[in-house]
Amino acid sequence: MGDDVISVASIANTKFPTVYTGKDSYDQEFKYASVWPIQTKEPLDIFIMDANNPLGCSFDAYEDAVSKIDRNTTIFAISTECIGTYNIYMYYDFKYVAFLNANGDPVANEYIIMPRTDTDQDHFLDVDASNSAMIRTLYAQAGGYGKYKLTFESKVAASPLQTLGGMMSNYSSFGPPVDTMVQKPQLAAPGGNILATWPLGYLGGYTVISGTSMATPYVAACYALVKQKFPTLSISEIKALLQTTSAPAPYPGDTSILSTTVHQGAGLINVYRAINSEVSISPSELSIGDTDIFLKASRNITITNKSGSPKTFILSHQGAGYAELFPYPELLEPYLYYTYGQPQFAKYGSAKFSDNSIILGGGQSATIQIAFTPPEGLDSAAIARNPIQSGYVKITSNDDQFVVPYTAVPYSRFSADFFDTTEITGTPFPMRTLTTYNPEIEYNTGLAAYDRNLFQLPYFVMNFLHLSKSVRMDVLPANTTFEADYFGYDVSIKYDIESSPYPLTSSFLGTPTYGLIESYTEDRLWPPTKTWLAWYNDSVFVDDGSQLRLITGDYRVLVSVLRWGGDASLRESWSTYLSPIIRNYESPPTDPQ
Repeated sequence: MGDDVISVASIANTKFPTVYTGKDSYDQEFKYASVWPIQTKEPLDIFIMDANNPLGCSFDAYEDAVSKIDRNTTIFAISTECIGTYNIYMYYDFKYVAFLNANGDPVANEYIIMPRTDTDQDHFLDVDASNSAMIRTLYAQAGGYGKYKLTFESKVAASPLQTLGGMMSNYSSFGPPVDTMVQKPQLAAPGGNILATWPLGYLGGYTVISGTSMATPYVAACYALVKQKFPTLSISEIKALLQTTSAPAPYPGDTSILSTTVHQGAGLINVYRAINSEVSISPSELSIGDTDIFLKASRNITITNKSGSPKTFILSHQGAGYAELFPYPELLEPYLYYTYGQPQFAKYGSAKFSDNSIILGGGQSATIQIAFTPPEGLDSAAIARNPIQSGYVKITSNDDQFVVPYTAVPYSRFSADFFDTTEITGTPFPMRTLTTYNPEIEYNTGLAAYDRNLFQLPYFVMNFLHLSKSVRMDVLPANTTFEADYFGYDVSIKYDIESSPYPLTSSFLGTPTYGLIESYTEDRLWPPTKTWLAWYNDSVFVDDGSQLRLITGDYRVLVSVLRWGGDASLRESWSTYLSPIIRNYESPPTDPQ
């Protein structure tokens, strides 16, 4: 994404826009969310599909329900326990479908409406946790289906407050670009549960929909309003006004902390404040790199008083959520991830200002130096998870407050361990055994033989923990003396080596090699990732550009990862892994007769 492109995050609407009231057989009121109210004046039956059914939530349970109910006069209500089979209802012609939420989590108290397509023929409604509990209790008390009815006389919509309203939307993507660390997203706007126009169809024309696709046009409109008021301002100046006058939002998983800036940028946009602001702050965001960079040099921000009278400015620091970006979300419980998004913690760095307070006359400017420090106590295990430090520089003038978001990597990316050697998946990484696409081959931690006539391929499974611009695989003699950072074998065990008949005509970092494996010679960005590196054939490319086949003999593969910011000509810039012995041989060709 371009540096000048404004990236937008989504914040949940503080209210759900369309909630209606109904009554049940006991004259008890209940609330339900729907774009349009149910129009029928006749009472409707309700059939609840939940884990209490004899057939549970299975496909057979749906079939059984369909055989018992009138699909035109019954609300088919699916409880939270049946979420795994939720979409099965679309295969039946239910006229009314409801989703009953369960208690136990703040998200369960939030309404949600499924956007309709022009082919949908059912009326969808959503019931929050408290109303769902009441309906389920009275449904059972009345004797179940056919004994308990709901009526929908009221057509007046209400907009109740949402439990997570004003907080970051869990689905809103995290930034920033892992290589540049430029602040992305930069702003946040209402994007969760927005009443919007929608294609026509059954109950079409409007829907309640969520996404950054809702937040982005909101920001575009705010940008247009600022541009209309100040037509000579540049893109960066308008962005700065919108950012510095925004309000950071809390993290839904722990509302005592602000959501990380890599999730929300400067926070919730406020175009009124932007248009009426008498203060200019530049830059409006800070991407300060890792500790190799920000511990060596302070950052500057310039404050300009554009009013006609003096103003006093107080500077302070407020930490925002500390997030670990890898190996999440793979290791999270899926429900937790989709509920709250990336986990965040109250682990903050600090900032020291050259001046904590300044007075500026009308039209005056001042530049403040800021020295940032990382959170304390980050060990190697934390660093392996790619932590992100973030926060805000707060500038307060009487009752007016401005913010400048910052993002940082709280460790040295050059010095970090690039190879994951934990057993997080049950097998140490890099894998301490060689394996092959042929499962019949015997292998151990020290030596494995590969029949190249049968296209047997050695490969390595490994996690790269940090960003690199270059990964390469060189083939070395089995008896090499190269001192790798990591060994894929027990160095104390010795093997009888079958010498290679081929010449050592290449080198890497001053070490003789047979050549470079072709697949990994190109420069590219290698993000933190789990990867499979294979020696797909028996060939290497030597330094003169020719190709050499290594059909027989014993070899080792050296996997080298260039440290971030490193010099490729220096040994200390590479993190290295040396494999067990790979024994290449060719079996006699099979007689076709």
